[in-house]
This record gives sequence, C-alpha cells and structure tokens, in this order.
Amino acid sequence: MNEFNFINVVKYIILGLIQGICEILPVSSSGHLIIVSELLNINDESISFELFLHLASLLAIIIYTRKDIIKLISNTFKYIKTRDIMYKEDFRYIMYLIISCIPICIVTLLFEDIIDYVNKTIWLIGIFLMINGLVLHLVSKKDNSRNEILFKDAIMIGLFQSIAIVPGLSRSGMCISGGITSGLDKKKTIDYSFILFIPIIVIAILKEILFGFKFSNFNVGLYLISFIISFIFTCLSLKILKKVINSNKFKWFGYYTFVIGMIVCVYFLGK
Repeated sequence: MNEFNFINVVKYIILGLIQGICEILPVSSSGHLIIVSELLNINDESISFELFLHLASLLAIIIYTRKDIIKLISNTFKYIKTRDIMYKEDFRYIMYLIISCIPICIVTLLFEDIIDYVNKTIWLIGIFLMINGLVLHLVSKKDNSRNEILFKDAIMIGLFQSIAIVPGLSRSGMCISGGITSGLDKKKTIDYSFILFIPIIVIAILKEILFGFKFSNFNVGLYLISFIISFIFTCLSLKILKKVINSNKFKWFGYYTFVIGMIVCVYFLGK
C-alpha cells in the first residue's frame, strides 16, 4: 500500500490533475495516466484507480449538465406516460444515448485481452496517441452547421467511441470526431459527448464493482486527494473545451497528442 507521505501526495495530486484535464479534453486520460504512473513508479493495483478518478469526473459532468439531464429524464417519462409530441425529442435523445453505448460495450467484452495488453505496452499507447492526433487534425478541418442529432449520428458516435477502448485514443476525442464525420456541428457534438460520458462511466463502474473491485490495500487519503483534484480540474476543463471549440483551435489537441505520442514511442522503445 502506498504510504501517506509528501512524495506520494504530490504524485497523486499529479494523477488527479491529469485525469481532470485529460478526461474532458480530447487527449486520452487513460493514456496519460498510464504513462505518468509508469514515469512516477506508481503501481496501484488495489482497485481500479483510473475508474475511481473517473467517478470524480462523472460527478463534475453531472453537476455541469444537471439542467439538461433533469430535462431529458423528466421529458422522457412524460413522453412515455402521455405520448405528447412536445416531449418526443428528449425521449429520442435518450434512445440515441443508449444506442451510442452499445458498440463500446460489445467491443470491450470481445477485446478485453487486447486492451490489457495495450495497458502494459507503453510504446503502443504512444502509437495510439499519434493516431488520435491525426484523427483530430482531419476532423478539425470540417465546418458543419447541422445541430440536430439524428439516428446516424448516434451510430457514428457510438462506433467512433468504441475504438477508444485502448489508452491513447481519447473517448471524448473519438466521440467528437464521430459526430463531426457524421455531419453534426462541433458544439452539438460536444454537448452530446458530455452527456454520453455519464452512462458509459456508470456502466464501467458497475462492471468493476461486480467483477473486479477490491476493498483492501489502498490509501484512502491519497485516493481522496486525487478525487478532489480530478473533480476541480474536470470542471475547469469543461469550460476550456467549450472556449477552444468556439475559437476554432480544436486542431491544437491533434498536434499535442501526435507530438506526445512520438516522444512516448521514442522514449519507451529506447529503454
């Protein structure tokens, strides 16, 4: 178990900071966490530490999107009860979210061994970071104007999200790329991606609790520090991404992940 001392506190602050920033920004939080954990020599296998940090990001996103969530859930139940057409759009939005969740659930179950292998092969994460950068660069050139979510958007976003099961490929980045590729404008795609994060992480946490959760050998204090830092910086990142999209600087995330990917490949292949 990691001891509660100054060095470890700093390490876990860094991990919380990385999760908070990288979960929302399209740069792969899982990839960054694995790389930095390797560099800082943090071997935390007591419970899924990454999912614990995801819980902090989940809480931040729920608070950030709470009005939209309440509206969607409320109107969905109203539509089921009354079949009033004025609530149909929100009901359909919920159905699209469910559809978008299906591909990643299937892919995760089918390719769990491959995911585990990539998690332990740092230079491969570098390759996927480079791929992430190329995808973001390509979609940043598109300028769509459609802001209505369609069935094809839910499918495309779900398919793109499903390839982000490996660290290095950003879930938010692939969701945004899928929406833009489908013809949806960036702002609407980001809003959809934020809300889609909620059921995806809930499913992942439930899976971990049911099949992999362990209650021993972890330092509650260190985990709470990372949780709080992750929550705070997730809130800040939500605002940053909105501003970046509005200023048409989305491509810079692509440049960043490509360069970081190259550095990771060179460093870990040379060890």
